[in-house]
Amino acid sequence: MKRKKKSKKKTAHPSLLASEEVLVTSLLKDFRNTAPSKIVAGILDSRLAQILIERLPLHDEPSVPLLSAINDGFKDKQVHKAVKRALFKLKKMGVPVEDFNSEKRTTSTILKPPKEEKPVVCIGPVIDMAGARAVLIVLHRPMKGHD
Repeated sequence: MKRKKKSKKKTAHPSLLASEEVLVTSLLKDFRNTAPSKIVAGILDSRLAQILIERLPLHDEPSVPLLSAINDGFKDKQVHKAVKRALFKLKKMGVPVEDFNSEKRTTSTILKPPKEEKPVVCIGPVIDMAGARAVLIVLHRPMKGHD
């Protein structure tokens, strides 16, 4: 006897109030002509930010700065996931998203940089009458990551 496959439950989007629906549609209507910082300031909470990202038209490049501003404006993990999903969709469609990746913060390493020491030069006494001398140059090169 065959085993029944479990049906996957679709995650339903949370229902919006009428005022929230009007806010999201008005933000989406003129997002190309408005600065991304003003749009982020108009979003009330992270749930609205997620819905705005999901409804954002993802077929052109002007949505990348808005996604970047939303990502910086909200600290919620679900918003960051929604932004990453939208960027992945844009990248699959051929829209360049390098601007978003170049703005990522670089973390500094915990390793200390090696200390720069000046080389020490020692000139020995005259060995022969032709003027040949022994020259010793000491250059200290520590291994990376060690003191």
